[in-house]
Amino acid sequence: MSDTHKEVIKNQCIKEHKVILALTPQWARELFKFESWEKGDTIFLSAIVAMATGDKQMLLNLVDLLRQRRRWPRELDHYNDAPSMFIQYLDQLLTWYNRRASRTNWVPIIPWKKRYRCVKGMTRDPFTMVIVAWEVLEMEGPCPVKVPFLIQRPAFLFWVRYMKTKRKWLRDVYEFFAILGDSPNKPMYAKHLNCWRAWVAKSTAMQYTLSSHIPDWNHLLRLLVNHPINYLCMDRMQGYKAKNGYAWTDEKYMAPPKDSRFYLDEEDTIKPDKQILDFIMNYTENES
Repeated sequence: MSDTHKEVIKNQCIKEHKVILALTPQWARELFKFESWEKGDTIFLSAIVAMATGDKQMLLNLVDLLRQRRRWPRELDHYNDAPSMFIQYLDQLLTWYNRRASRTNWVPIIPWKKRYRCVKGMTRDPFTMVIVAWEVLEMEGPCPVKVPFLIQRPAFLFWVRYMKTKRKWLRDVYEFFAILGDSPNKPMYAKHLNCWRAWVAKSTAMQYTLSSHIPDWNHLLRLLVNHPINYLCMDRMQGYKAKNGYAWTDEKYMAPPKDSRFYLDEEDTIKPDKQILDFIMNYTENES
């Protein structure tokens, strides 16, 4: 596929579906052998931008994708995408085995072709951010997405039900399981989603639990959990300059390397890390 054809598909996807696509890092192009535009994160990233910019139509388009059980619009489908979840899980198993073999005397499995994830392979992050954005943008009625059974966990299940019904006992049960399952050793992306859920559910109990192990560098998560040191860092938060498209789940992206995951130039109008930080600061002030 020529570069011109790639740009036509990308622009058509952005124009017709109003979604945000990220730059593909060099390692991903070499691994998957095509321009993926980080499409696996399309719904997650677009929901954040929709919330920060108040773009309700973008959010409705994301809801439509989730109801179709798709992680990205059809225009971005590629022959090197995993055709099914079985192939995706098999690929993950082979990846683990070959990495293990590289450190031991195991015989690696070759030849091996690395496929991109399956378009139907749902995880909790796109559902979380779409439901959060639906609540924040005050859309009509409960968020009309149905979470697949296979990705539900007790805390997430009761959080989703609480967000649909606003019944206090459901929030109490969500808090119980969320606090029970919380750990300082959880990876940052899991803490990140937990903070968003606690914030939008106004769960002071879960916010307090999470605040004990949110790193100092993560301004956004400290805001989401109402961290007690926030007042000391307000100048740093207000003066924060966009670095990457979305840098709040991994400290290494706070200063963009040469091949940054979502590198944005000064001229770029979409700066999700800065936009969402400013949005949450203003939203918090208006709520108080």
